[in-house]
Amino acid sequence: IQLKEGADLIIKFNEKFRGVISDSLVIWINSPIDSNHIQLDTCWKLKQRKALGDGIYSYSFKSDSVKQELNIHANFPISFWGLQFMLGSGLCYQQNGLVGAQFTHLITHANSVITQLKELKPDFLVFSYGTNESYDDIDSSIYFNKVLEFINRVKADMPNVGILITNAPDTRSSHRTPQSQRLINSLLDDVATQTDVSYFDLNNAMGGWGSLYEWVKKGYVLKDYLHFNAEGSKVLGQLIAYAILTSANSCDTNKLNTLRTEITAALCTTDLEIDKQEA
Repeated sequence: IQLKEGADLIIKFNEKFRGVISDSLVIWINSPIDSNHIQLDTCWKLKQRKALGDGIYSYSFKSDSVKQELNIHANFPISFWGLQFMLGSGLCYQQNGLVGAQFTHLITHANSVITQLKELKPDFLVFSYGTNESYDDIDSSIYFNKVLEFINRVKADMPNVGILITNAPDTRSSHRTPQSQRLINSLLDDVATQTDVSYFDLNNAMGGWGSLYEWVKKGYVLKDYLHFNAEGSKVLGQLIAYAILTSANSCDTNKLNTLRTEITAALCTTDLEIDKQEA
């Protein structure tokens, strides 16, 4: 989000916000100017400002209590890149999904992306792309080499981070056929093989080419035939989670069996087919 000098960005955390808020947060901004870029209401105290490189800055604030509203004032023109509530313990999940995003869009900003990742110090990264580029003609060699170079760079800069690539699920945006879907998915599989990172065939797990129509019948897909609704997204997430947990071989058996049962019920499939979907 681009903010002009003197602009205010007001964020309200109402009942629609599904995350967990706390009295401690970090705000990420981008600016060519090295200065004190932002300020919050007086109830927030600045604890740390860090220049991370490539024009990226992080600001750590703490308040005396949890606030349901946040007012960010821009002292200079900035790009607001997001915020992170700091939690004392538990799983910290962050997503970077944008409408229309393609893998190559992320790669275009590789320097900034990797700068932030190195600061966040994640344990596990999931790259789930392929859908939007599936509707375009692509140069397979260029696409493959760009993704390959990016994944290798991430591995070199963060050698202890686990990486999972998932492919494009079956879609039919506005009833159009994704002409490059199978090619994209094959290229992502090849990248994972050559870079020795994990790969999950989400397309195959949901039923493969043409399986979208079965998902439509089950009520899991929006009218655009491109996006999945909340229930459909939940099933996709369960498929990925099941693959990760079974591969890690470190999940409680009862929880794993419950997940298996939920997937089986959602897709009206058999345990044998579920087993084939393990990463």
